[in-house]
Amino acid sequence: MESRHDSENAERILYNMRPKELVEVIKKAYLQGEVEFEDSDDDDDGDGKEDEDGEDHAASPRNVGHNIYILAHQLARHNKELQHMLKPGGQNGEGDEALEFYAKHTAQIEVADLLCDFRIRPNTEICILMYFPHPRHPYKTQSCSCTLEPRLSALLWVAMFVSLAIVIVLPQPHGIRALIASTILRLIFSVGLEPTLFLLGAFNVCNKVIFLMSFVGNRGTFTRGYLAMILDVEFLYHLLYLIICSLGVFVHVFFYSLLLFDLVYREETLLNVIKSVTRNGRSIVLTAVLALILVYLFSIVGYIFFKDDFILEVDRIPNKTLGKEQLAGSVLLSQLGHGCSEPLFAARVIYDLLFFFMVIIIVLNLIFGVIIDTFADLRSEKQKKEEVLKTTCFICGLERDKFDNKTVTFEEHIKVEHNMWHYLCFIVLVKVKDSTEYTGPESYVAEMIKELNLDWFPRMRAMSLVSSDAEGEQNEIRNLQEKLESTMKLVCNLSGQLTELKDQVCSGRPPLKLNIEQLRGHTCNSSENNKKRNA
Repeated sequence: MESRHDSENAERILYNMRPKELVEVIKKAYLQGEVEFEDSDDDDDGDGKEDEDGEDHAASPRNVGHNIYILAHQLARHNKELQHMLKPGGQNGEGDEALEFYAKHTAQIEVADLLCDFRIRPNTEICILMYFPHPRHPYKTQSCSCTLEPRLSALLWVAMFVSLAIVIVLPQPHGIRALIASTILRLIFSVGLEPTLFLLGAFNVCNKVIFLMSFVGNRGTFTRGYLAMILDVEFLYHLLYLIICSLGVFVHVFFYSLLLFDLVYREETLLNVIKSVTRNGRSIVLTAVLALILVYLFSIVGYIFFKDDFILEVDRIPNKTLGKEQLAGSVLLSQLGHGCSEPLFAARVIYDLLFFFMVIIIVLNLIFGVIIDTFADLRSEKQKKEEVLKTTCFICGLERDKFDNKTVTFEEHIKVEHNMWHYLCFIVLVKVKDSTEYTGPESYVAEMIKELNLDWFPRMRAMSLVSSDAEGEQNEIRNLQEKLESTMKLVCNLSGQLTELKDQVCSGRPPLKLNIEQLRGHTCNSSENNKKRNA
């Protein structure tokens, strides 16, 4: 079936296999695998790994049924009956569990103009975290501790156990957050604030160490040399975060307050606020230098012409311990202050207005304008990125309008045909699967991944669009052929009638009546010729 777009092979396979029997085999294999899986639970050795005869063995009935399902899914593209049977509820609702299970754990991607169906492994999400660690890491800060009334303490215990039960029964992010919050509050009121801070700080340090080791291992920071480590800003940020956590645990808890700046690193909007200052830093620094020069020039003019205006009146401190020299100095200052006059009043007004206009209004507004314009540009770039993600396929780059008036909508395209999570699952599958069991597309993709080549992604093309266009052209050709055949039959019929009419005229028999309306609709003769023939 690989590397073929036509239905020839599918028809040959379906000629020897009945769709109904194929679906029945899939369901029976699933049920048989379920029974074997229940039996294998009694033989589990508890080592956290699956035995040789376990669920993930290549020859287990359920996996064989999954491979047959993938084959049936490929054949269903060319057979509507099989396509209907593979849908849950399509055959009296029997065996829907097997079809739903296989459909849920089967994904499809497009590789080099080929559609590749593959099985999503049950532990793909552990694998994804192993190869692609998430950069998030929790931090907690507390400020005070106090005692609780017995009712509130019991309520807190109940909240902690209820959240624990919710996490066990239905693990969701909100339930995990509620469990963490209730556990932290319970620790604060049970063992105190300082021990709780120490426990949280130690956990944060261990978490950051593990994350940093995973980050360095995946990025290959150590293998690239020390210069690459120093120039890697993200590595330096996480290293600084680890140092601050360690200082908070072993030096003083006030160092935890510096971790609040991690919010800027996590939130893109706040990060753009910082970038609005740093992106055009050279312009801002040069503008600030201009402001400094202007202030310096104004200070020189003020010192030369208006130095008496800046002498302030100082009251004498009523202290008997002052010496004679200090008392004389204070009296002199007070006399100078009282003796200050303002002969250059108009010049002083102009001086103040120029300083206010040039420094306060122009220079500061220049700096603020650069910052605001940069922030607006960053915000528009963010909006463009979001718009591109909403209206463009992440895999092939085709826009939403390319799927207008097509058999496949844009939503179906990004959800089924070019689902980016399916591509991620396929990459993980290629990494963890034995190379001797690779299929054709898997071998090709594995080689491209080793070479860091992305040519296996379908860029600016989709097979659904090509097939829909080809089907439209084939339908038009088919319609034209049908019209041509009907026209040829009509011409043959008219030729026979004309021959018979000619024979009747020659033999002297009365002529047969011809269908004038038929002649008018399917010939190109003029109305005058039609009248002559009718006569």
